[in-house]
Amino acid sequence: MIDSTLEYLRGGVSSEAARPIDLASVIETIVDEHLDQGHKISLTGLNAAPILGRVLPLKRAFSNIIGNAVKYGASADVAITEANGQVVVTVEDQGPGIPPAEIGRVFHPFVRLEKSRGRETGGSGLGLTIAQAVAQSHEGSIALENRSEGGLRVIVSLPRLDRPTRSDAPRL
Repeated sequence: MIDSTLEYLRGGVSSEAARPIDLASVIETIVDEHLDQGHKISLTGLNAAPILGRVLPLKRAFSNIIGNAVKYGASADVAITEANGQVVVTVEDQGPGIPPAEIGRVFHPFVRLEKSRGRETGGSGLGLTIAQAVAQSHEGSIALENRSEGGLRVIVSLPRLDRPTRSDAPRL
């Protein structure tokens, strides 16, 4: 809990310098860790997803997101795609989802929708707060939506490393 609180207080910013990284490799490492633990998880999509980022905060953010899917939804389906100059990571689960009125609230610090503090679920209520701060510190975004077939969908978009900049964009 102390590590989570410190990460929250840093606002997703770390002393690690941003550098070109392959987000697909970071995600694959997290998925492999869950597979090694016997969790039901899949990974599809791009084999390479270059971004400018900081590995440790990104690994923490995606570990929180994927860990929540496995914890509350019993499985996770992770997909890496790209759209409009963004690397898009989508994590879906088969859990109960989040009541629509609570979706914005789960990004607030120390908010836990599951009321018990048992060992089985644990947590500090900072996972999604940290994930949002990390995404924003990388000029990205995170969104949550309930799936029509049940479960939650988490969508994280981060700028692709080689996307055109404003000065590279075609002029009309």
